[in-house]
Amino acid sequence: MSESFPTGQSCSQCHFWRGEPYKHGESESRICHRYPPKPMLYPSDNQHPIMYVPSDYMPQTEARSWCGEYKRLNSVPSFQTTHL
Repeated sequence: MSESFPTGQSCSQCHFWRGEPYKHGESESRICHRYPPKPMLYPSDNQHPIMYVPSDYMPQTEARSWCGEYKRLNSVPSFQTTHL
């Protein structure tokens, strides 16, 4: 079974795909900023008792990836700051 997605709706064309590109081979990855960072717990070592340390996580996706949360690039208003 092959997966398909609507033409032009990949991460590389999404408003939420931001950050400095990370290149690996022919692929390019960036961070998806659709949602705020999610706190995650993970073991800090393999010693007992296992210690858990909070961490922030935002998914890194490849340019050709896609999801159901796609928003066309520049379709979401940006926040503007004013200097007083």
